[in-house]
Amino acid sequence: MAKVKVQIAVSSVAQNGDYRGRVINGWETFSIKIKGEPVTKKRQWTMWLELPSDIAKDDVVEFTGELGTKSGTFDKDGQTFNVVEHFINDASFTIISRGIPVAPKPVTELTENPPF
Repeated sequence: MAKVKVQIAVSSVAQNGDYRGRVINGWETFSIKIKGEPVTKKRQWTMWLELPSDIAKDDVVEFTGELGTKSGTFDKDGQTFNVVEHFINDASFTIISRGIPVAPKPVTELTENPPF
């Protein structure tokens, strides 16, 4: 399997059952040239994590893992399009920026004399 690295804007995170916090969907933005002119496109990705994460919608995250693809379909405005679905298995990640700031973890003060 090929190893890939992709940076996405998270569009959804599984919220139910065993997949809660482990299945992340998002969009990669990339540029290509068509007839010599630069064009910006988007590619959808699904990431499969071993353990739940604190990744949230609108976070920008860089994933690294094993590339997988399969054929699929996409319905838009009553039309069905054939597409290639992209996913990453055994993904590791680095959060680049948060869509909504996460509250800092409380600091526990250590003293020589415990309060109990």
